Amino acid sequence: MHATLTAKTTAMIGGRVAVMRNLGQNSMVLGLRHALSAFHTLEATANIGLQSLLSVQSSYQLSQHSAAALALTYQQGAGLGMQVSTSRQLSHKHKGELTWVVGPPHARAMVLGVTSRFKTFQTAIGLEVGASTAANAKVAWKYDKRTTLHASTRVNAGEYQLGYQVEAGGRYQWGNNTSTGLGLAYGSQGLIMRGSLVQGEHRFEFPVLLTRDPDLKTVLLACMAPPVLCYSLNRFVVQPLWRRHRLQRAVEARREGAAAQRGAFQRAQGATHLMAPVAARKLRQELAKGGLVIVSAKYGTHAAIEEADKEARQRRHTEQQDNEQRQQREDLEHTEPPHHQQPQQPSPAGEGEEDMEESDEEEAQVQQAAEALLAGEMAPPCLDVTLALRYMTHNGRITFHQGTSKSGLMGFCDCAPSETKVLRVLFLFNKEPHMAILSDQEGAVLPDRGKAVTDQQIAEDMLADLEEQRPDMEESQ
Repeated sequence: MHATLTAKTTAMIGGRVAVMRNLGQNSMVLGLRHALSAFHTLEATANIGLQSLLSVQSSYQLSQHSAAALALTYQQGAGLGMQVSTSRQLSHKHKGELTWVVGPPHARAMVLGVTSRFKTFQTAIGLEVGASTAANAKVAWKYDKRTTLHASTRVNAGEYQLGYQVEAGGRYQWGNNTSTGLGLAYGSQGLIMRGSLVQGEHRFEFPVLLTRDPDLKTVLLACMAPPVLCYSLNRFVVQPLWRRHRLQRAVEARREGAAAQRGAFQRAQGATHLMAPVAARKLRQELAKGGLVIVSAKYGTHAAIEEADKEARQRRHTEQQDNEQRQQREDLEHTEPPHHQQPQQPSPAGEGEEDMEESDEEEAQVQQAAEALLAGEMAPPCLDVTLALRYMTHNGRITFHQGTSKSGLMGFCDCAPSETKVLRVLFLFNKEPHMAILSDQEGAVLPDRGKAVTDQQIAEDMLADLEEQRPDMEESQ
């Protein structure tokens, strides 16, 4: 594990604990790394345990493509040791390393390694010649964006023994700094399952010796265990927890955004309330002289504005039907004699189905409203800015400046963050209906920017909106 002490100094701590044949082994590693310059680093480590070791290493960046390091070690019973290493970028994809272990005598060796990196896989080969001779090879394949599969083999020959090890496994990247790995190794020491966890610069490994003398059945079961264990943990533990964590973060972010959005929406409504008397006076002036009369203005996304128009049209149609039915009932009450009242008849099957459909529709609307409430009560992505534009009217004109978001205008707010917003204005000029659609930062002057409305339905809706607003204008007067 690493801990940053200062901008140039880092402390390190690590350890190893093992149990084999009821015997325990442990060691602790303490280290300190200090950057003398941008190209020179000095590192001191102490391995405390049954085999204590002290080491000091100086690393230097020789050029853009090469580096070198010198390490001095001391171990009780073995004496002083020295190691010299250098690395160089051979090409864009290949890198070579050379290490010379000068001492102590029982560890003298020369190590040569080459690493190759490609788009989806990486290879590494190494050869060690000296007191003990060894060769190793490793290949890693990037299966997808987060999963990497790897396999490695190592063969070493000492003075009295021959050793080998073959390992296969995989690693999963959970985030930018977190990954887990699981592998299975078979060699002269037995069958070992090795798990690992990497968090930033912290690395934890958990090797487990399954058996020292494996048979075919044990090897097959051990080979099946890692993928089954990984799939089970990922499918039933990790993924549900990860989805829950992501959902919690999304809900918190949505809640914070909703609170800020509601606050901006309330401030815009408060500003609109203050502008209402002046806006009504300017509207009456424009109506009297047949100038720029703002009938309706909505600011938001295209879809939200269309949905608001659709709801207003449906509401107006429903109110018209209710008024007609009420008028019919009043006419019947005045024309029909009381003694000719018909007995109540059972409702036809069709009417019952309509009632059920209406109840289902109401239930669906209730559910949608409950979901919207639980989701954080987001402010609507469409804002009615009719009063704000009436307030901005001056001598029969409204001016919008180029490059300035309309969400900063008085009576406006950013009702749909990170989405494309427009301003849709319906107005009368010379008593003729016009429409203007402006982008968020578009500069324009009304009524010059507007176009005559040719759709009869839109023109009728404009006149109906204006008639609905006349009582409010009379009250403000």
